[in-house]
Amino acid sequence: LVCVDTSASMYDSLDIVKALALCLAEVVEKEKRRCYFLTFDCGCRIYDIGYGCKKSPHKKLRHFLMEQADGGTDPSEGLEMVLSLLSQKNWKDADVLTISDFEMDNLDSDLKEKIKIQQSKKTKFYGLLIEGKHKANMDILSSFDENYFYTKGDTKLEKLEF
Repeated sequence: LVCVDTSASMYDSLDIVKALALCLAEVVEKEKRRCYFLTFDCGCRIYDIGYGCKKSPHKKLRHFLMEQADGGTDPSEGLEMVLSLLSQKNWKDADVLTISDFEMDNLDSDLKEKIKIQQSKKTKFYGLLIEGKHKANMDILSSFDENYFYTKGDTKLEKLEF
């Protein structure tokens, strides 16, 4: 399950995220895996790019690839949807990747508690911080199991430690 920040602050980084989405679509198709992309800004949209649907992952990604970065940043609806999916049998072994600049308010305590409960069930939550480490909400990132940082032009990811 991949949560993607499409808020205005991601404007300069959305092309990186779209390229990553295309790479993931290749892996999903090759490995015959399920995958949902959930985009969030002030609302949430979901794209099923996984194996088993009638359209190829690339065709299913077409609408995501046309998205523009705008609006505010509220990951709550997207994370709530992810938590709901994780309660379903066919997603119980899934992990969650959130891609964002993490320029956002703190998560409410109820949502953080739900993430902890899901982590106790062996779900891993990963964060990929794109650009702007100095503006990121490290409190949210510290709720995840592992976090990585990427800056345009770098050739590798930096692992963030808390």
